[in-house]
Amino acid sequence: MRAFFLLVNFRLKEVRTNPTTGFIYFGLPMLLLLVTGVIFSKGPPFEKRTISLVTLPGHTIPESFLNRLKQFKDLRWQMDSSKQIAINKLHAHTVNAVIVFGEGRPSITVGTSDELFGFGIQTILPESSPVEVLDRSRWGYVHYLFPGLLTWTIIIDGLFGMGYSMVHYRRNRFLKKLSLTPLPKFTFVGAQIVSRSILAFLQMVLMVVVASLIFELPMTLPAVAWLACLTLLGLMVFMGLGFTLACAIKTEVNMLDTVNAVTVVIILVSEIFFSADELPDLISKFSSALPSTQLVRLIRSIVLYSDTEPSRLIPGLIILVGWMIATYVISVIAFKWHE
Repeated sequence: MRAFFLLVNFRLKEVRTNPTTGFIYFGLPMLLLLVTGVIFSKGPPFEKRTISLVTLPGHTIPESFLNRLKQFKDLRWQMDSSKQIAINKLHAHTVNAVIVFGEGRPSITVGTSDELFGFGIQTILPESSPVEVLDRSRWGYVHYLFPGLLTWTIIIDGLFGMGYSMVHYRRNRFLKKLSLTPLPKFTFVGAQIVSRSILAFLQMVLMVVVASLIFELPMTLPAVAWLACLTLLGLMVFMGLGFTLACAIKTEVNMLDTVNAVTVVIILVSEIFFSADELPDLISKFSSALPSTQLVRLIRSIVLYSDTEPSRLIPGLIILVGWMIATYVISVIAFKWHE
């Protein structure tokens, strides 16, 4: 047990004593969050009109209205389970309008910049409906980006923190020296996981505090608890991926190139900055199978939309757990103390 704590302290000491490493862990995510917040303070850089449709129990959407929607090729719509979830998506600039079908006439809710769009929706509804204009936060799109930025830091922590470190330890023969001791593999790997988990939690807390104070990110205690669990799960997945890469890649340079290449692909297709619905169908399906995409979706659902319905969260959690199990099984089988 003493060896375990020594290894954890050894990793944390690298961050405390190396300013560059400390900046990568804590300064870079904060810098990215602040710069992104300023750049997108006026909203998303592109916008395809999206309508959220909500039906109250016992009610349906008129077929004539759906047929009219299908005539507009640049318009997208989605079904949501409750008005509150749909309104939260409106605040996050994920949708442009919310239509609720229930008793009496349908209700239309739009943001301040989409009032004209709301009046356009009135013309295709079966009966005239009132338009409610919602005063959205100017930081709504920054709120949408926050889960992606947090996921990006988790990816870097896992792929670079575990993968690069393992290759470095092997190259400088640190692992070979450990192999001469009675230290079990699981103790060494467990110490790496715990130390990086501590750093990831500190990153998460710092990002939440900055986003809440500067960009008015709405956070509740249940959301923070969920966020902590998802951070840990996501970190476990990407540490497993980094560990798997380290078992196959022999040099630090090759590991850096691989991590950079993987990270670029992940950023482009994993809903970090925009929805995968904007991508071609084949790439969109590929994106949905990635753990990064599922992690972003889960964080957005819980933190931004307050959607904790198990039936909608479980599929994403299953995909993440599946990736985690697969990568650690491969890593444990392929891991060697030295070449």
